[in-house]
Formats: sequence, structure tokens, C-alpha cells
Amino acid sequence: MASSAEKVSKEKRRTATLSQPLRRSQNGFGCALSVLALIFAALLTFLALLLPPFSLGEQLFGTPFAPLANRLTFGDLTLTAASANSLNIRLSRLEAAAFSGLPAPSDPLLRQARESLPKALAPFGAVYRLEQRGTPPDALTLALAIPSSVEPSHADLYGYDAEARRWQFIPAQRALIDEKLSLVAVLNGAQRLPDALIAARLAPQAPIVSAVIEAGQAFKPEIAAVANVIHPAGLLPNAEGALDGALPSGITFGRGYAVVPLIRNYRADSAADAALIESLVSDPDRRAAHIARLVEFAVSQPYSGIALEYLSLPATMRQSYTAFVSALADALRAEQRTLTLVLPFPALDGAQFETGAYDWRQLGALADTVQVILPHDPRDYLPEGTVRRALAWAVGEISRAKLHAVISARSVQQEGNQWLPISYQEALAPLSTLRVTPEGTLAANTPVQLQLAPEVAAFGIEANMPVVRYKSVEGSFTRAIWLMTSSALRDRLGALLVGNWAGAQVPDFAASGAYLQGTLILAQYKTYRAGQTWLVPIPADLAVHWRASAGELTLAEQIEGIGQPFTFTPDGTYRDIQISAVLDEVGYPLARTTLQVARNED
Repeated sequence: MASSAEKVSKEKRRTATLSQPLRRSQNGFGCALSVLALIFAALLTFLALLLPPFSLGEQLFGTPFAPLANRLTFGDLTLTAASANSLNIRLSRLEAAAFSGLPAPSDPLLRQARESLPKALAPFGAVYRLEQRGTPPDALTLALAIPSSVEPSHADLYGYDAEARRWQFIPAQRALIDEKLSLVAVLNGAQRLPDALIAARLAPQAPIVSAVIEAGQAFKPEIAAVANVIHPAGLLPNAEGALDGALPSGITFGRGYAVVPLIRNYRADSAADAALIESLVSDPDRRAAHIARLVEFAVSQPYSGIALEYLSLPATMRQSYTAFVSALADALRAEQRTLTLVLPFPALDGAQFETGAYDWRQLGALADTVQVILPHDPRDYLPEGTVRRALAWAVGEISRAKLHAVISARSVQQEGNQWLPISYQEALAPLSTLRVTPEGTLAANTPVQLQLAPEVAAFGIEANMPVVRYKSVEGSFTRAIWLMTSSALRDRLGALLVGNWAGAQVPDFAASGAYLQGTLILAQYKTYRAGQTWLVPIPADLAVHWRASAGELTLAEQIEGIGQPFTFTPDGTYRDIQISAVLDEVGYPLARTTLQVARNED
């Protein structure tokens, strides 16, 4: 038997043998933890390098963010900061063909932007991708050069909002930047840079015709046939914000036109009440009450929406009026109703247009439709006049898809610096005075001369319109009448087609004495499509179509200048001979008389 010492020695060796693997396992686990810790630390360090401010991945594999210290140019895009900032920008671009073609862009946001692009928009040049970090400056100017192959007047600026998943019109005027004609937009600090940016052309629009019908006017079938939108008028707000007045009768729903009541701050025979609107929109309680009454009225019938024509507001109301429109637009949109705003023509101050109380950019973004009242002075419509300049300027402030022009179909009277639309009856009444020489019963074969008021007027063509200048007996100028004709109306509508405006609103379609052929011309305008010819005839000198008749039988007819006499010699066959004088181009009757002739058998 082994001794006791040997047993102890064997037990120690056995214990040592059994415990050896256990000690090696503990050492291996510790080493593994150490390795993992080192790997984790390295991974954290690597991730830190990928993030700002190091952005190692961008430095090695992509375009890095660049600080916008003052000015940053990338391709045809230039960003300029107006103040110090901490904004960092990363820019990339994709040509329009690659953006629209196959395969789809690899950038998920650009794929989303392409899917959201309206079919009516055709991008020019490149699509720019903008990413930003940090705080933007107080004002940031975007300038995107217009490709030389593109007609500058057709180009508009659009930005993509990834959060809203839609493209938005960005107000931008045309200007030379680094000798390149560019679309220039200024964003304030509250406006975020778009996620993508394009210069694009809006496809030619199918023109929309709107007609205003005043209380008491007849809603004629020919107006219903040509108008896309009918604006029944006659309501205005009162001091409590409710609506007073009455709308015209005969306007129904579901007849092929939208019904959008027009609410004004004036009546036809009075000036605009700016103080009333100021009291309603400046006080929070009154503003809320007025908005509530407007929305209640909008949903009281199947109206498509409402239109507001609040004129003559002081410039001090700019912010309060914009806030009022913003709240009203939201309330109407919640009820699936639209908002149309009627704005006065902008005032030209030197080389700039001023809009006073009406913030065109803000109001244009809030409203569904914006109707701009064009001036009455025909000289403003000349190629170098303010209207053509304003039409081009307006599309840089408000999307063409929303812009409509308010165009009168009546003639215009000028007295000093006052220009007022008038009817043909009022315009031509002095010319309706007929002088017959000789007077009384005529002997057979006696020449008779007829003439329209030759001593009180002078005639001519100015600013594409016939002009009648009335004089006093002493020969001094008293007033001028500019007659609406086919040439003038087609010229004004043609300017809207050239600028691709959405449509025209006619405030006096149903008024007494509106241009007789206006309905036909507006129907042609409404059905005009790109590629068709839009003719503007050369205006003709005023002429009178004279006709001598006996019953239905025409004895003689002649066209003479409006100041020239008509000579007719009755042969004694008929006792009563009717003489009519009609303004030739427009078919307007000026005068009518009956000649008494001694018959041969008498």
C-alpha cells in the first residue's frame, strides 16, 4: 500500500491536472473581452470620424458639406448669404434628361421628387439637390442661370419639399448674375432651402374665363355658355363682420360653370371703404367673427369658394391683411372651398413695382386664384407700356397657374387724368346728333346731305383703339372716348396667352353697353390651344355705314369716314325713306331718321 505521503502527492497532482484547463479558459475569456473592447472603441472612433465635424466618409467617398460663408457657386446655381451664419451646404446635380429618363435616379429623394413632379412642369437644364446643416442667414439669395436655349419669359423656379412630398413655386425675378440671365429668389431666415431645385416651364394652359354678374343684371345664356366661373356680386361686409346685400338671380349650380360669389368693400356707386376692412382684420375678435361669417356663407350653398375684392387698403395693413387671408384660406380649405383674391394693379415706382398693403408673394401662395385688375388707360397697353412689364413681373411673384387678369369689355372715357369705363351709348351719344341739309320735305331728284356732329369731335387711332376727341364750341378739348373694338380686346387677351396666364376675368360682361362682339372673342380665347394662330387685326379708322331704304328695299348704301357727309338723291318713287348710320366695325347704330319726299305723281 502506498504511504500516506504518496497519497497526498498523487492527490495534489490530480488536482493540478483537473484545475489546469479551468485556468486556461478563464484567461482566454478575458482576452476575448479585451479584443471586443478594442474593436468597439475603434468602431466608435470610426463612426465619430464619419459624423460632423470630421465627415471622413464624405471626404473620401462623396461631396462634403461646405460652409456658406458668403457666396457659394455650383454649376449654374449660386447661393449668396446676406449675413454671418453657421449654415453648411452640400450640393449635387443631375441633368434633366437623367432625372426624367431611365434608369431612375439612385438618390431616393430625387426618385421621390421625380414621382411628385406635376406633368405640366418640364425641367430645363439640371436638377439640383440641396442638403443643409446649421442655421441659415437672415436672407439667402438663390440664383439659377437660365439655359441660353430657353426663352427666359417661359422659365419659372420650383423647389421640392421632401416632407410635404410636393413641388412648390418659388417667387423669382429675372436678373443678370455674373453676366448670365438668371432666376433670382430671396429666402428669409424663416424659409427653409428646398430639397431640390429646378428651372421649369409650365405647359400652356387652357384659358379660363370668369364673368362678374352684378345684382340686377340679367344672366344671359351666351355668358353662361362661355364662362368657366361665374362671380355673382352684390355682397359686402358690415361692421360686425357679417355680409349685407343681395346676389343676382338666375345663377344655378351644376350647369357647367363654377359659382364663386364676389365680396367687395364697396358698392358700384361708391368708393372702397378701407377703414371698414382695417377695423375687421386688425382686431382679433372681429377678424375671427368675419372669417366665421365668410366660411358660413361659403358652405351655405354648393359654392366652389368665395372671392374677395378688398381695395384701397393702406400700406400699413400689409401684415394684418396677410394674416387675415392666411387664416381665412385655412378655414376655407378645411371645408373644401377655394379662395380667390382680386388685387389692384401694382404701382410702378421708378424701375420697381410696389404693391402696398398687398404682399403678392404671400397672398399668391395662400390663395387658389389671384385676379389682377388691369388699368383702363389704353396707352398702358402699348408694347413699352406698364401692362406688358407688369405681366412679365407678376409671373415672378405668383405662379402662372393662379394668375388671371381683370379686363373690361367696355369703352373708356378720359377726362383729365381720370379714366372711367363707359358704355357705347355714353361714348357715342354726341355723335348721334344728325344734321340734314336741306331740312323739311324734299323735292324729287333733290340731293340731300347727312352728317354726324362734325363740328364737335376729332377722330383717329391711338394705342390700338379708335379715339373720339370731343371739343367745345370754342374748339378746346373737353374729353376723349377710347372705343373697345375687336383689335383692342384681342390684343389684351393675346398678351395673356403669350405670358401663359391662367385666364381672364371680365367685370362688365353683363353690363349695359359692353362690346357687342366680346362674347365671341372670349369664346375663341377660352378654346385657344398652343400652336393655334391668335390674330390681332389692325384697327381701322372709324367709319359709318350709311343706308337709305324703303321698307326692306335698299336704295343706296355707302361707307364714309365718321366725319364725312353722306349724299343721297331721292328720285321721288317713295314718299318715306329711312336713313340709318351704323358704326361700321362694331355694328353699333349711331343715328336714324326718315326723309319725307314729294312723290312724282304729287
